[in-house]
Amino acid sequence: MSERHPDVKLRRFLASNRLNQAQFSRLAGLEPATVSRLLSGKRGRCSVAAACAIHEATGGEVSASDCLLLPSGKRVARARP
Repeated sequence: MSERHPDVKLRRFLASNRLNQAQFSRLAGLEPATVSRLLSGKRGRCSVAAACAIHEATGGEVSASDCLLLPSGKRVARARP
């Protein structure tokens, strides 16, 4: 599994911050099932909204691009109003 894969980075973040999945779900404002699927590898990527929530909740340690599995250097485009 790639070092850049979101489950690897998210597991590392949870361990280093001594958070469990439920605590992180509340912190990020995500459904526990979303976090569980991402960590279990059943969901290789997530929605833009979830990716942004994870990016914010981890202080950028897990980037939105990681969650969307974009190639390095690519940026997530914001939706236009």
